[in-house]
Amino acid sequence: MNKVLIVAIIGILTISFIGCDIKSKEKSVGNKEENITQTDDNVKSAQANDESENLNGNKLIDEKVALDDATDINIEICAAEVSIKSYDGEDVKITGKLSEKSKGIDINKNGNKIEIIEKDYKVRGFIMDSENNSSKFNILVPLKLKGDFEFKQGAGTTDIEGIKVKNINISGGATKLKCEDIRFDKLNLNLGAAKVGLNLNEKCGDIVINGGVGEVNIKMAEVGGNLTYKGGVGIGNITIPENSPVRFVTQNGVGKCEVKAKTSGKDTYTFDLKVGAGSISVRN
Repeated sequence: MNKVLIVAIIGILTISFIGCDIKSKEKSVGNKEENITQTDDNVKSAQANDESENLNGNKLIDEKVALDDATDINIEICAAEVSIKSYDGEDVKITGKLSEKSKGIDINKNGNKIEIIEKDYKVRGFIMDSENNSSKFNILVPLKLKGDFEFKQGAGTTDIEGIKVKNINISGGATKLKCEDIRFDKLNLNLGAAKVGLNLNEKCGDIVINGGVGEVNIKMAEVGGNLTYKGGVGIGNITIPENSPVRFVTQNGVGKCEVKAKTSGKDTYTFDLKVGAGSISVRN
């Protein structure tokens, strides 16, 4: 009787252990399937995000907005190759294409101001020299726009030609900017690691430059206003005509301020030049 009881107990315990082992294996298989499902979901989510990020890749832009009674224009670009020119027309026109990482561009009129704003986006492994990764915008501005022109750019290259307005405000990060045949009553330049070339063929007004670590090259056909230059560790080169009615006020830290321009001796305009660890040169 005792032997039979012992055998029965051993049998019950064996069945219990087998059942537990089967449930454990079933649970393990279930966890694996769940992990596989989660991995698939993560992959699909990542693919969806990539598709969302590349949604506007190489999308062509061809839009316009009537100038009407607008007097000002504000342009904000994240990273692109930009061309801005004036023309004899009635509309502000924007053509080009978006990069793979761009989220698009908004174009609208807000009161007396026309706004062209590229939506912000994360730049991951962005290469400006890559044709597929660089937005390209061509912007035409009517000649009759005479108010304020404001331009901001994070990275890229920009050519501005023929803009003749009251005030120009330009802010640049890692940009390369060239301005030709522009005219203004006042110009404000706020620069990061930008390289800027200003070729002023006409008499313009006051200029205020806040330099970072970039380079500023200015060539004036005629001096028509005061110039304030606050340089960081960048380089400034200014060319003015001989006998310009300018007096110079200079201040430098460990940098160098060199004035070799021949002037008229009249103090009609003041060039206030401050240099940190960079350098500035004024010549004829």
